[in-house]
Amino acid sequence: MRSLIHIILTAILAVLLFNGCSKTPSAQQKTVLDSSLPKVSINGTLVDMNAIAFEWKPLQHPRAVGVAIYRNDPKSNSTKLHLIKRINNKNVTHYVDTDVMPNTKYQYIFTSFNKDGAESHPSKMVNVSTLPRLKSVSFFSSIGNMPRKAKLIWRPHTNAKVVAYEIQRQTFDDPEWEVIATVKGRLNAEYIDEDLEDDKVYKYRIRAITFDHLKSLPSETVQVTTKPLPATVTGVTATTEAVKQITISWTPSTAESIDYYKVYRANSSDGYYKLIKKTRQTSYVDRIKKDGVGHYYRVSVVDRDGLESLKSNPPTYGSTLGKPKTPKNFRAELINGAVYLSWKRADNRTKSYTLMKTSRSGWLSKSTSHVDNITKTELTDTNIAPDILYEYQIFAVDANGVKSKPSEAVEISFESK
Repeated sequence: MRSLIHIILTAILAVLLFNGCSKTPSAQQKTVLDSSLPKVSINGTLVDMNAIAFEWKPLQHPRAVGVAIYRNDPKSNSTKLHLIKRINNKNVTHYVDTDVMPNTKYQYIFTSFNKDGAESHPSKMVNVSTLPRLKSVSFFSSIGNMPRKAKLIWRPHTNAKVVAYEIQRQTFDDPEWEVIATVKGRLNAEYIDEDLEDDKVYKYRIRAITFDHLKSLPSETVQVTTKPLPATVTGVTATTEAVKQITISWTPSTAESIDYYKVYRANSSDGYYKLIKKTRQTSYVDRIKKDGVGHYYRVSVVDRDGLESLKSNPPTYGSTLGKPKTPKNFRAELINGAVYLSWKRADNRTKSYTLMKTSRSGWLSKSTSHVDNITKTELTDTNIAPDILYEYQIFAVDANGVKSKPSEAVEISFESK
């Protein structure tokens, strides 16, 4: 008979506790009913965004050893309850459920149990909702058009539980919100996001964080566009006919807050461009020691925020004035004890000629002399002696004093009689 009663009571508990009606969630597991155990009587509840606290009357029954707590799962469509806690101490009369979400409705039942695990009839269903998530700050704004940075400002949150702020960022390239910083302190009210790209749009929002690690709802989204680079320098030119120098010039930049220009040089159009000058002028003279040397140039402008424009493109070629052409058909003849020298003009730039004469009387005896400002294309050298080797070379000289490369050497010598 006692076994039959035990089975019937177990079935009753299953109906009351585990199956329920359509409005009452049911438990997942079955247990043994001990109808002599006292029901748990709930005194009250306290709720927060992430916690629900319960208090019940003490268990006076001598065979009651603790309290079992069942709760639904709002994430699931199931109406069943599941065990979330067994408190193995009947003197405990409080419990805080921290595994809950803000602004969510929960349902609980409580039972007492004995040392064998049999449970009492369930308590009345406790319906309770957590508090809504905190709203974010009431004011959130941004300052844009800054060089590679964005400034965010907000009004400190009025809730004393707030201890920090989470800054989130989004771009058109990456729609996911990225946490970029945590600003500690409720009264702090600004953040500067640095190392951004030029002339790019960024979106921001802020969430308040409480001391118990709860995050508020996101604030309104603000948008920032960083300062663009100055416009590229245009009108770059470079000279090609100056003596041992190249003058690079450009059109003055129309960009705001111009500080200075940078001039870059390379040996080839696609080579490495080395910075050679910073200047506030709109031209620069690149002095070079050699004739006929060419370089490629690019110019940029830098504003007062340190932003540098793209380098001018395409590169601009400049060169120093080349040497005049070497005289042609340089000849030497020994006539009547004198050396007759002649040549032909090879370049219209030529204004005069220079003759270089080298005298050799042995391996170690050598002397060199020059005759400048020769305006004709011939010359007779009477200053010669026997048994000496004479070597002659002719140079063309232009109006700037630039010499051509020397002609091939011609040699003359004669023996004493």
